Amino acid sequence: MPSGRSAARRTAHVSRTTAKGQRTREELVAAARRVFERDGYFGARVADITAEAGVAHGSFYTYFASRRDVFVAVMREVGEQFRVAVAVPPGEPRTGVRAALDRALCSMLSNFAYWWLVGGDNYDAETAAATLTTIWARAVGLRERPEQPPAV
Repeated sequence: MPSGRSAARRTAHVSRTTAKGQRTREELVAAARRVFERDGYFGARVADITAEAGVAHGSFYTYFASRRDVFVAVMREVGEQFRVAVAVPPGEPRTGVRAALDRALCSMLSNFAYWWLVGGDNYDAETAAATLTTIWARAVGLRERPEQPPAV
């Protein structure tokens, strides 16, 4: 149940979103992804995301409660892209290298998460995210982006 006036407004807005509103939300998610990729989670600010999306700062809060909220939306989108990337085309059996790769990637991620979040291992979040992302990207055949020069 929404708590507070802003949360209630966002909940009501979702039920009456127009095509333009949906496009604005999608652009905010896309802009957030670019900002998170460029600046990292801790370096990203809502002001950076809205500037990247070309919308007013207040518009962000029509769709998201916080930077964390938009990050979750970005992660859902990325998760769906991974699911599609490793999915077996219809009618093709999940065997051989593809089946082994799927099991290995899922096992690696779940074991890492377990030991980090439950087992007491301590990792730097940014380094862990970068390492896991690189492993997944290489495994599904994505090329790494060239390093970007530091922002001035």
